[in-house]
Amino acid sequence: MWLGRVKKEHILDRNSWQLYCGKFSSGDVCWSHDDTIAVSVFPDPLHVAVQQVNWEPLLKRYIFANWAWLDSNGNSKSQLAYGGWSGAPTHMRSQMTMYEGTTPWGPFSYFY
Repeated sequence: MWLGRVKKEHILDRNSWQLYCGKFSSGDVCWSHDDTIAVSVFPDPLHVAVQQVNWEPLLKRYIFANWAWLDSNGNSKSQLAYGGWSGAPTHMRSQMTMYEGTTPWGPFSYFY
């Protein structure tokens, strides 16, 4: 999962987007329009279906909620493994996990 930023008045203009591409040795955050150098902020491709990150000012933390499909053994499974929505079984199990972090790019700590 990548992290992007854009001014709201340019949200539909792909060329206006910048993606998180890690940190410099100085500790400063790197943002770039070049998606080939973007860095994943949540590297778990089978456990990412729908995400939402909110800032919680009282806790001074970003709360990251994520849910994903589970196979019949309880293992994370990509929706693409089912062939997308049209190939998915009529009933699929899912799991929600929640993480927190002090920055929107992580690192995130699991708490639920």
